[in-house]
Amino acid sequence: MNPWGPLGVLRFELRRSLSAGRLALWLLVALFPMALILLTQLRAAQTMSPGYSQEAMIALLFLLIVRVASVLGLLLWATPAVQSEIEARTWLYVATRPQGPGSLVLGKYAVAILWSFTSAVAATTLAVPVAELEHGLRTWGVLTALAFLAVLAYGALFTFIGTLIQRRAMVVAILYIVLVEGALSLIPATINRFTVGFRLLSLLVQWMELDLSERSEQYQMLFTDAHPLTHLLILLLYSGGLLTAAMFRARRGGYQIEPED
Repeated sequence: MNPWGPLGVLRFELRRSLSAGRLALWLLVALFPMALILLTQLRAAQTMSPGYSQEAMIALLFLLIVRVASVLGLLLWATPAVQSEIEARTWLYVATRPQGPGSLVLGKYAVAILWSFTSAVAATTLAVPVAELEHGLRTWGVLTALAFLAVLAYGALFTFIGTLIQRRAMVVAILYIVLVEGALSLIPATINRFTVGFRLLSLLVQWMELDLSERSEQYQMLFTDAHPLTHLLILLLYSGGLLTAAMFRARRGGYQIEPED
């Protein structure tokens, strides 16, 4: 594929995305984790409770940044990749261009990653100092790396859903995140190993060297001590496979471009 096609889409979408509303949304996602951390610390101070332990605070940051903040932007950017073109009545132009659908998918995927990852980095930079952790710099690096892996995998997933389902793609993506990546990844069984969250949590435990020796066996089934390269390879194959499937589906076309009666 000619690389100038996806780069052209990337440049065009970035310029179009620099609106007040979307910048405000980016800022809201970046501030969200820090605000919740401040609220939890304020509540702990008011009730004179000891507050969260270091491990619990790291887990909370992981949930807010990697599992929530990274996903919010992708839902808005990656999921409607095809539907937005159909609604704007530009899909016919894209579909008739050489390698147009593939360039569109790759370009919009890159934009979704860029917006979501930068907001996750900003959220990490703001939230980690507020959390008052012993190894703040290390935590920042680990959470940033996990956020990048999360946007790669979830971005490919949402892009695939957006190309597979023409209408209500965002609803399907939300249901998948809540039911599969949310509920299923927290079930201590073999099936949770097929979720992205399982791999990300395993990397968090290994890279932060969290001491979970006193935890129950059921809790330890939420992650695995496999080599980090295994998790990285699985996440990269997952992302590449879904992105390839999304490009193939977009090239097939067959979308309904006329409004239903």
